[in-house]
Amino acid sequence: MLAAPSQLTDQTVTTQLTTNCNAQVAATFDTNDSTWVTFFFNGTIPCWRALVSIGEVEVELTEDIAIAGIVLRKGLTVTMHPMGRYYTVTMNGEIVDSGKESSFTGFVLGSFIRSAAMKRAMQMLRKQVSR
Repeated sequence: MLAAPSQLTDQTVTTQLTTNCNAQVAATFDTNDSTWVTFFFNGTIPCWRALVSIGEVEVELTEDIAIAGIVLRKGLTVTMHPMGRYYTVTMNGEIVDSGKESSFTGFVLGSFIRSAAMKRAMQMLRKQVSR
């Protein structure tokens, strides 16, 4: 499988992992670089949601989750890798889809800017939307 493309200017990256499972990574651009990672069955049914940030750079699935024809295996991890002005979110673990097991090691789910300017821009957008 190919790694997700770097999306340094977008807030959300969606990556197809198996035939019926995809992951969506959504950066909040808050002070802690909080980033939601949600795994979906068929792009519509959420199976597992994890939050990584500079305070909690790795989150591990503590038990198997089975939804329809997919199983997210216990031990699947989502990790944030801060790298100066940028950070990347990766995953490690196994997903079973229709009986076929796929293993992921250091699989890139998305990359984001950590710049103060981007965070300020997102804060301004949120203020305008909330009015």
